[in-house]
Amino acid sequence: KHLMTLIALVVAVTAGAQSEYCGLGTYWDEQMQKCLVANGGDSNFDGCIYLEDLLALLSGFGTCDTGSCGIPIVYDDYVYETIQIGEQCWFAENLKTRHYANGDIIPVVYEDSLWAEANSGASCWLRNDSVIHHWNGRGMFYNHYAVTDDRGLCPVGWHVPSYNEFSTLFDVVGSDSSAVFLRSTMIRDYCWDAGLNPGWNTDFSMTAYDTFDFGMLASSYRHFNGAWPHPCNFGYDGFLWTSSTSYPNSPYFVYIHNTYTNAVLINDWSGAGPERGIPVRCVKD
Repeated sequence: KHLMTLIALVVAVTAGAQSEYCGLGTYWDEQMQKCLVANGGDSNFDGCIYLEDLLALLSGFGTCDTGSCGIPIVYDDYVYETIQIGEQCWFAENLKTRHYANGDIIPVVYEDSLWAEANSGASCWLRNDSVIHHWNGRGMFYNHYAVTDDRGLCPVGWHVPSYNEFSTLFDVVGSDSSAVFLRSTMIRDYCWDAGLNPGWNTDFSMTAYDTFDFGMLASSYRHFNGAWPHPCNFGYDGFLWTSSTSYPNSPYFVYIHNTYTNAVLINDWSGAGPERGIPVRCVKD
């Protein structure tokens, strides 16, 4: 009996001490065993909600914690690895979402004529084959209208990189050798397994090291008229959209060729406009 009384006394004293430990505007919660804010809107813990609390809330409105770089990101039911390169955090593979960040569907356009005529966001798989899309890592192909859509192509906290952000990436990895350091080491025999294998053709190819695990694949692209290059050409070049344009209907994109040592940024090639179908990478805000 005396022991139980002593324990009860110790618990009461401890609880009182914890209660006193809690600062102004907070209280000790016995069940959770920690201090809680007495008033949920009280950001400065003075026990009151005034204009200062509202301003503090507004200053952080719309921000979120998307996790540290290197932690996988789940987006549209798919898991993307992330990599740190310099001060930038990148997806380690091409985007394959069928939805904008707000959940709206990005139309999948198969017919060449409809692709060429589109003046809003559209997506497709390589040669319109969803099996290839899911297997080989090239991701989906998007026109530039999808890239610049206000609903966002990348998840919240991420975005399609600008011209300057890609330029920064190339400078960090070494601009003169950016292609060989970013390009995947996957290779393929000329015109063999052309659709499924996203490796690079070996003929006249510069050695790729993929030093930073960026894994740039030989993606090819969809012409602005909706057509696709011959499958034998798929292994020669890789593309990625930027969010930047130099003038109307002339968006910039990254171009890497298997015989180039450096990656280049191009804004107009063979009449390329926003209708071209090109893969996308996301970079963290």
